[in-house]
Amino acid sequence: MQEYCDKCFNTTIEEGVCLNCGNLSEADLNIFKEALEGEKVDKDAAKEIGDKLKVDWKKTDINEFAMGIGIESEHTDTVGDNEETFAKIALDHLKEDPSYYSKLKKAGL
Repeated sequence: MQEYCDKCFNTTIEEGVCLNCGNLSEADLNIFKEALEGEKVDKDAAKEIGDKLKVDWKKTDINEFAMGIGIESEHTDTVGDNEETFAKIALDHLKEDPSYYSKLKKAGL
């Protein structure tokens, strides 16, 4: 069965993303929303991981970091079940935008 983008009706869909407009498929959008609501990482555990990675807590909010680790755990199938790797991904996003995960949550993504 041919998959169509529900936004532009294009048929060039790869891994749930429309190559024409960048729209996520409904299924992938639901997976992402579940990840935002999903696994919670305890602040103490996040601090322990962050200390190991030498995170500068003056520049990185512990709540954003903990939320990021939980959200990035969606990558388990590609990077394995390693919280340190999830933490590194979260740090990359937080370097670009210190409120990255709060903004995702606020946007409902």
